[in-house]
Amino acid sequence: MLLKRGAEAEIHLTEFLGREAIAKLRVPKTYRNKKIDEVLRKNRTKSEVRLMSEVKKYGVSTPIIYDVSVDEYMIVMQYINGERIKDILNSVSEKKRKKICYMIGESVGKMHTNNIIHGDLTTSNMILLNDKIFFIDFGLGEKNSEIEAKGVDLHVMMEGFEGENSEVDAFGYVLDAYKQYDKKDIVVKRMHEISRRGRYT
Repeated sequence: MLLKRGAEAEIHLTEFLGREAIAKLRVPKTYRNKKIDEVLRKNRTKSEVRLMSEVKKYGVSTPIIYDVSVDEYMIVMQYINGERIKDILNSVSEKKRKKICYMIGESVGKMHTNNIIHGDLTTSNMILLNDKIFFIDFGLGEKNSEIEAKGVDLHVMMEGFEGENSEVDAFGYVLDAYKQYDKKDIVVKRMHEISRRGRYT
């Protein structure tokens, strides 16, 4: 069953060995040269699987990968049947909101400590299940040690929090927890610089 059709991929609800699963299928881009498109989709499929697997080593929760078919540009993974942070952040208690935001900040700090850029840190790509925050959709992710890349990652998340949730102070909790990352101050400063740039372009 098709759950979502995005610019980069289709998300299907399916089964794998009797368990509910998600099949993510990267769709072709008709405006691109066919051979180049195939190479890009294969590379991004492999990259997404690598990143999802690697962040687990650092204590970041992501869906379990069940199967990968690079030639079919497809990843089959665990279905996280939880609540999107986008849908609940405004309705939970202040105590729970703070806890959720701290978990998010800690996880992003772990990713950035290990030079992993998520690429699309919106609250739609964070799911709460069994008191854990699962991060999904690493399709735009990469390994990158540059402060600019980490600043952009935070900026995307800040815009998501402020645009999708009236509780804009929630992002402050995220940054409080992000402080475990030893370059936090530099990255947060860059995030604010990126935000100012955006106002004048």
